[in-house]
Amino acid sequence: IKDEEYIKNLYELKEKFSGIKCLYVEDIMDNRIVMEEIFKQLGIEATFASNGEKAMKIFNEKKRKFDLVVTDLRLPVLSGQEVIQRIRKKEEMYKLNPIPIIVMTGEPFETEKRKCLEIYGANEFLSKPISLEELKQSLFKV
Repeated sequence: IKDEEYIKNLYELKEKFSGIKCLYVEDIMDNRIVMEEIFKQLGIEATFASNGEKAMKIFNEKKRKFDLVVTDLRLPVLSGQEVIQRIRKKEEMYKLNPIPIIVMTGEPFETEKRKCLEIYGANEFLSKPISLEELKQSLFKV
């Protein structure tokens, strides 16, 4: 991609995604740093949690409202699967509109993908390492 095309594309994406509030759950610091930069470039306001328990604490704070959750599966304390299930249970219990959830994991297995999408209630599934294009496509879908 030429630099001009990349900049134009990034500008258009930032216009589209600017102001989205995202809860990003990832235990590996290097991955959080990379995604922090990507979210910043896209204009997405990200809040980071290093494990599932912290994610649920942040998610359940009344003053915080998120438009999107992006989570890894393999997390300490509380897994990504459990995070998804707890969010979906809360939405069902309080009759809330479902928040889009994107799973971003190093587990590229088809069975894991199927479980996330069909059983746990995720909306999208991305295998790491991801490209900006893959993330963009998932964001457009949700």
